[in-house]
Amino acid sequence: MANKLVVDTCVFIEAFFGDEGNDSEVMLGKLDKVGARLLFSQDTIGELMYIVKRTCNELKWSPEETNDILQEVTSLFRLGKSVNGIYKGKDPLPLIEDLTDVMFIKASINGRATHLVTLDHRSGILGLTDTSFKCITPSQYLEEIQTSQET
Repeated sequence: MANKLVVDTCVFIEAFFGDEGNDSEVMLGKLDKVGARLLFSQDTIGELMYIVKRTCNELKWSPEETNDILQEVTSLFRLGKSVNGIYKGKDPLPLIEDLTDVMFIKASINGRATHLVTLDHRSGILGLTDTSFKCITPSQYLEEIQTSQET
């Protein structure tokens, strides 16, 4: 089974606006090669578009540059899978510190994700262990796919 990933907004922001060759950028660049698929809910894609546009404005990017990166986000969304953002499970959702990040947990559960990838150490997501998906960083995901390719 191919990996299905819910990716936190902070990972995309590092990939798009961080230093060239950072782990987030490398990870996103390898998803097609390893057959992984991104999962987005209405909430996660909405936050991503909002934060990307806001970051472009803060960096004083031209309208053309902003449009280009928003087109890239749209392409990622188009190629990814849309999942329901409303949790209808019987079990309570895992508790995390940052309640605004619960949308990533809901998308992971509803989309039957194999991984939830984040850089956010404060939210509590990386401390979750009793979930149907792995909560890991981009560098940990890169290590995992490297190991799986070696075997």
